[in-house]
Amino acid sequence: MIFAFGVEKQVRGFYSCIDKTRLLKVTMDDFHKVVKTNIEFTNMMLVWFLVEIQELSFRLNGQERTDARYKVLFALKNLSRYYGKADGGWMAIDFPVTRQFMAEYTGLARETVSIAMTELEKEKIIKPSKGRTLEVKLSALPPN
Repeated sequence: MIFAFGVEKQVRGFYSCIDKTRLLKVTMDDFHKVVKTNIEFTNMMLVWFLVEIQELSFRLNGQERTDARYKVLFALKNLSRYYGKADGGWMAIDFPVTRQFMAEYTGLARETVSIAMTELEKEKIIKPSKGRTLEVKLSALPPN
C-alpha cells in the first residue's frame, strides 16, 4: 500500500503467505484507475490496510517483551484472532503451527520456542488437535 500510493518508490520488505493464495498481477495504472473510480474498492483497501496496521501494532507490542513464554503466548493470541475457530474455552488455529513457524513468527530461536511450547503443553494451555492444528486455552492468553 505504501508503494502503491506513492509514499515509497520501492517495496522494502518480503511477504509470505500462511494460507493458500492466488496472486493476481495488476499494473499500477490499472490499480490507480480503479482506486479513483470505485469507492467501494477504495474503502475495502483502506479497511484492509488499517487491519494490517493493527496487526503490526499488536505484533510489535509482543516483540517488546523479553520473556520468551510471553512472546509465544502473544503470538498464539495474534494467530487465534486471525486464524482461530472458537470451541468452548479453546481456540483452534486451523493450520499447522510448527516450532519452526513460531520461531520465525516471534523472532526467537527454535529451541527457545520449543521449550516454551513444551511448558505450555504441560500446563495444558495449548494442546495438539486433529489434523496437525493447535488448540489454545483462551483464558491463558495475555490481555490486549
